[in-house]
Amino acid sequence: MLSLSPAHSNSKVFLESELAPELRLALSKLQRELGTSLYYTSGYRPPTHPIEAIKPKPGTHARRIAVDIACNGNFISCDTIHTYALKHFDGIGRYNTHIHLDLRGYPARWDKRTNRK
Repeated sequence: MLSLSPAHSNSKVFLESELAPELRLALSKLQRELGTSLYYTSGYRPPTHPIEAIKPKPGTHARRIAVDIACNGNFISCDTIHTYALKHFDGIGRYNTHIHLDLRGYPARWDKRTNRK
């Protein structure tokens, strides 16, 4: 069973049902393999959300196929999440505080960390 929790107490709670079924399945597999709950910083964002509204077309969050997972809220590192996510996700973006995971249908990788090792 998927267990997503907000990374911060002031986070907007989104419902698992707002995520595409295939994303929920991939997250469940990832969570099971990692053996821990996942803490999100962002899930579904409507097209009117300020981040989505400036894009020429709706992004993966607006299409319900993306989630951002906090690294600081987990007992595992972003590096470990990244390693396991490679098996289940197409889009994987690395940031200082979270990792973006999506099912865009083709491989995409990016690294926006400022404190790379």
